[in-house]
Amino acid sequence: MRRLICCITLLTFIIVNPPAGIESRPALRFAGPGGTVSATVQQNIVPLPFDTPVSGSVPPRQGDVCMLGPTQYMVQYPGGATRIKIEVISPSHPVFQIRFGQPVAVENGQIIGDFIGGFGSSFYFPVAGPHLFEAGTYFIGLSNCTLANADYTFQVRLLRPTDAETAEVTGETSFGEILAAAPGSCSLGQTQYRVTTPPTSPCVGGTLFNVFAQSNQNINLYIRRDQRVAVEDGRIVADMTTTAPRGSQFISLPSGGTFFIAVGNCSTATADYVISLNQAIIDPPPPDLPLIIGCQLMRNPNGSYVLDVFGTNIRAGATVTVGGVAPKKIRFIELVPGTTDRYQTIRLVKKFCGSLPGNIVVTNPPGTCGSSPSGGFFCNRACAN
Repeated sequence: MRRLICCITLLTFIIVNPPAGIESRPALRFAGPGGTVSATVQQNIVPLPFDTPVSGSVPPRQGDVCMLGPTQYMVQYPGGATRIKIEVISPSHPVFQIRFGQPVAVENGQIIGDFIGGFGSSFYFPVAGPHLFEAGTYFIGLSNCTLANADYTFQVRLLRPTDAETAEVTGETSFGEILAAAPGSCSLGQTQYRVTTPPTSPCVGGTLFNVFAQSNQNINLYIRRDQRVAVEDGRIVADMTTTAPRGSQFISLPSGGTFFIAVGNCSTATADYVISLNQAIIDPPPPDLPLIIGCQLMRNPNGSYVLDVFGTNIRAGATVTVGGVAPKKIRFIELVPGTTDRYQTIRLVKKFCGSLPGNIVVTNPPGTCGSSPSGGFFCNRACAN
């Protein structure tokens, strides 16, 4: 059976819920600067220009109550095809709480915000959410659930789209602006994204890559192997494309190749977009495993014995041992209903009596993805002398 593990999104932020405590203990509540867990708005709001480092400290938690720092920082975001990067400078750091349009607050022990980030590393916003591409004010608060003061130093940078023709999908390149298209057509963005995917096998699993894009206009995604998506005679040349223009798009990349991803604006207005790459890990399928559920010893009129073995998923050509010894002959008697090569009854002939009572083990012949022996089934029958 295959199962998809939710892979790691390269450029996804989490809609805020109260973070759990850093230690293994009951869920922690949050308090504002006054130490209460009721609705609290920070009183110290500091305008923060871009490229200006700021430092401060957040007090330790009080019992099971996490603390929201006494200072919040106000950043003016121009919107459109831009992105804010919070660059964490100090090695250890409290958690950033981000909110659009109004200060981060605490209500009933829960932080009210739009994004959560940091955890000791730099991060970007907005990359998702209802205020994507919207100009406005973002408020940055910092919270601390540890038992020590959390000192911080950080700065905010305003990022604009890359001017590279080809780029990797990173936090600093994966957004942009595409000029309006002529009616009934789509215009390609200047930057195309190159992704190399590893080969996969149905027997060893692998990694699937999924591309997501979101825009304030109707867009398409285009994929082409080994070369850039192109426009020839007014027609976009690609190997794969999304089915119809819309504001959000999803497409999967094939395995085992290098692909160029282009974003197309299919509207008559300028389109802002963000693009992200998700990875999904595919587990290999389980081996072709038979199951043994019973045995029955029978004696022929001539005095010889046969041993019927009951189970499921026993393939033609399977091998059998009884107490580690292979019988002289195996007969495949009864198919599993609805199948043509899976048996539920097989019959062992000769050279097994000396191993009874004993464990019966069945191993299917190697298939596409190999095989493994069944678990040992103890047959308590015994041949009479």
